[in-house]
Amino acid sequence: MADRPIRQLKDKIRALTNRTSQQNPRDVLIRLNQSMRGWANYWAVVKALGRRDRTV
Repeated sequence: MADRPIRQLKDKIRALTNRTSQQNPRDVLIRLNQSMRGWANYWAVVKALGRRDRTV
């Protein structure tokens, strides 16, 4: 996996979990969970498509 997508995910997490933020922790966790799930689902699809291309 390339460094750029991981760096982008880390940047997004840092932005969501800013220590000086006055956001409701529940809302932060919901957004964080959405981002992590989306990232994991994206890479699962990419990995599956890569496997499919190798078998054809």
